[in-house]
Amino acid sequence: MDREHIKGTAKKVTGAIKDKAGQMTDDKDLQAEGKMDKAEGSARKVAGDIKDAVKHATEEQKFGRTAHSCSSLRQRRDEFFLCS
Repeated sequence: MDREHIKGTAKKVTGAIKDKAGQMTDDKDLQAEGKMDKAEGSARKVAGDIKDAVKHATEEQKFGRTAHSCSSLRQRRDEFFLCS
């Protein structure tokens, strides 16, 4: 787990708390801020996944096993854009 994954998880937790607090207090601005934080957290997690995939693809390229890593990288990229 790298820095992007940790930051992403922290941002998602913060966003979930803000979202729930906004729901409980009927504060639409706080709720919207929470949703944005959760989205940012998800984006950071995907960025971390992409960094990991690139790192692994680079390492595996030395051994000639890049097909799996490249498809994994494309899959993570597609998941991110589908969720956005």
